[in-house]
Amino acid sequence: MVLVHDHGRSGRDYKLFADKLKGKGYQVVTLDLRGHGASKDAGPGDGPSMVADVQAAVDHLHAKGAKTVTVIGAGLGANLAVHAATGQGVD
Repeated sequence: MVLVHDHGRSGRDYKLFADKLKGKGYQVVTLDLRGHGASKDAGPGDGPSMVADVQAAVDHLHAKGAKTVTVIGAGLGANLAVHAATGQGVD
């Protein structure tokens, strides 16, 4: 699973949820979108770069052997998840 936070938040928002999922055997990636959390120094991200980051997290889990990957997001994260899932960029 890839967990994507809302604007102005960070991947730490999902820590408890991610820990529970991991405890049930799921592979979980929590993102810090560009300009947020630990990625704050990367500068602000634009829509296309953040969609690419979500897709890179999905690709990472596939490379680790995940057959299916679920992307869960809140607010901005939900919008990025939809764009990544459909292969559409963001204007």
